[in-house]
Amino acid sequence: MELHLQVLIDGSWQRAALLEFSSVTEGRRGGCIFEYEHEYLVRWISDAPPLAAASLTLPVEFGPKVWRSWPAFLDDVQPMGSARSWWLRRLNLPDEAASDFEILRRGTIAPVGNLRIEEAVPEKKEHPKRFPRQAVIDREHAFIGYAASAGAQVGGATGAGGDSPKLLLRCDDTEQVWIDVWQDDLACPDRHYLVKFARSRSERDRNILRSEHVYYKALAALGVETIPQDGLALHEGPSGPSLWLPRFDVARQNGREIRYGLESIYSLLGAKPGSFQRHQAALTALHGVIPEMDWPTVRLEYLKRDLLNQVFGNSDNHCRNIAVLKTDSTVRLAPVFDFAPMKMDLEGITRTTTWEGYEVGGEVDWDGLLRSFGPAETSLRQGLRQLALRLCALPELLTDLGLPEETLNFAPLDFRGTEKRLRAWGLL
Repeated sequence: MELHLQVLIDGSWQRAALLEFSSVTEGRRGGCIFEYEHEYLVRWISDAPPLAAASLTLPVEFGPKVWRSWPAFLDDVQPMGSARSWWLRRLNLPDEAASDFEILRRGTIAPVGNLRIEEAVPEKKEHPKRFPRQAVIDREHAFIGYAASAGAQVGGATGAGGDSPKLLLRCDDTEQVWIDVWQDDLACPDRHYLVKFARSRSERDRNILRSEHVYYKALAALGVETIPQDGLALHEGPSGPSLWLPRFDVARQNGREIRYGLESIYSLLGAKPGSFQRHQAALTALHGVIPEMDWPTVRLEYLKRDLLNQVFGNSDNHCRNIAVLKTDSTVRLAPVFDFAPMKMDLEGITRTTTWEGYEVGGEVDWDGLLRSFGPAETSLRQGLRQLALRLCALPELLTDLGLPEETLNFAPLDFRGTEKRLRAWGLL
């Protein structure tokens, strides 16, 4: 079986590569051959920007690549989590490996980033229907019914991974929202959003989502690059809150849209979704794709982000929640996303990415870890101390921003003991 990979680059979707699958029944465990298309190679091989590559592990060059199982970058684009569950129901497929190919073929319509599967994109017959933003907030029957009856079109809305239900929508300046399945009008100014809902109807899950909204505001106040603040919003509806996140993989230049590539650390490592990893391996993978002149800054930023995970109680730190942006000129760390107090989750989510030799039971030996970086220890320690000093005021900041009382008072998060913890870790 064959599928074609498209890349959004230079203002259009271009057929970039051929994917040949040896066994549909084995799903992602089956063999796969990848090869860039000749026309694409002719256009980009001599001066390929980072966003031209399907993966940073697959530079634009001649010759096929052969794998015994699917390449990891496909896990970044195919429906995962709640989106996969939706497609299984929609296509009446069992939740087994044999369904993987059909979900990739039918569901990879409009994921985040600049990749998609050509065969998944439906024929354009009419302009997409528009709904008031409130219809999404209220999850009105008309909107939900339209999305479901549209079949393939809902794939444009469910292209984001993760367990929380999500929609990829656009919103115009009159507060009308629509599903951009075809993504073929790069002059359209309508804002791109990823809209998240709570994982369940429980008040705990709803407060986790409300807290995520506050967390992004707090990160911005701390000077951490995260979700764009312009347009960031939390709306309460009869079915619970919805978190509207402006997308950071989209930019505008000279009146036209530019779409950046987004690639997870899992993809750079060639690892399976949800697998346990070591931060040291993630740093090595990052070092291989980040420009050398930027590496000291990126390495420090990586450490800062894990400190933030510890302080804010974001235990869901798997390597799909750490990513790089591939732009037209460079590769850099993506802003902080999927950042929430997951220690509160009733399923008991624990850290899946840990520091080998310097972490036990979720507690990091920061002093030993920093010493392991040798000559870089001093600059890294200074950088973390500067962040730690700002974090001392975190309880007041979170209170002022309206963090839900349940989160603020959740004992395992211990926000009021933030300064004490930072001192115990040797960072103050």
